[in-house]
Amino acid sequence: MWLTTGTLKGDASREHGKSVTNNIWIRGGCGVAALFMAVTLFAGAEAVVDVPLFPAPFDKLAHFTYYGIMAVLLLHAFGSRWLWVSVLLILLVGVADEWHQASIAGRDASAWDWVADAIGAGVFVFLYLKWATRRRALVRTG
Repeated sequence: MWLTTGTLKGDASREHGKSVTNNIWIRGGCGVAALFMAVTLFAGAEAVVDVPLFPAPFDKLAHFTYYGIMAVLLLHAFGSRWLWVSVLLILLVGVADEWHQASIAGRDASAWDWVADAIGAGVFVFLYLKWATRRRALVRTG
């Protein structure tokens, strides 16, 4: 039985064929978190002009990680059937972020930042899909 807190009582996950991580509240929360991450890229971007957050080349690592996490959150929210929509949205957010940075005095847009965004999203999504496949196999045997 599903409890109101979104947890499972007993062995109901096998009865319903779902796990706690596929609960609608968890998936919805992942979507909200991805949206929040995307919004924070644009809100208050002018305030960051004075001091760079990360010096080169660590800024690329920050892009890689930030967009990778955002991609996994969005993928988990949409589900693996919508893989390409999730990845495309992340790539579009990356382009919009660089375009937005080009319009802010003291900031610059970089194609290399977008490449780091895309690679991060790809690597994190790949790892997430490998984890999900392994997890499904363990649940079926288990």
